[in-house]
Amino acid sequence: MSLKNFVIRSLVAAPLIAGGIGARSHADRIAPALEGMADKVNDTTGLSVTGKQLALLHADTLALGGATMALGILPRLSALGLLANLIPTTVVGHPFWKHSGAEFQEHLTGFLRNGAYVGGLLAVATGSLTAKKAAK
Repeated sequence: MSLKNFVIRSLVAAPLIAGGIGARSHADRIAPALEGMADKVNDTTGLSVTGKQLALLHADTLALGGATMALGILPRLSALGLLANLIPTTVVGHPFWKHSGAEFQEHLTGFLRNGAYVGGLLAVATGSLTAKKAAK
């Protein structure tokens, strides 16, 4: 494992880990916003999940996926799991197109910030952090 890749993975993972820990501690506050999604999951799959369970799943995916990626434990798979979690979360959680004024700016900033995370995660997931050797 190269030091460079460890530092890059850690810098991408750190805010995701912190966000996961924060989301877990506020799962009750986030849960009502996820009840509609829970209903869709239940209707589609036949499962019985709640908004709180989805909030906890989201939080744990961020924290654990970020930690495993940073530590180099299946980093590409960890990045893919984080992408699968982050993309729908960004669309649902930061719908800037539905707001105006200060709320528009807040959601746009969150959307773009998550877009930056997606860029870092794509770099890890595709293995583009690995130095390429020049062809002879």
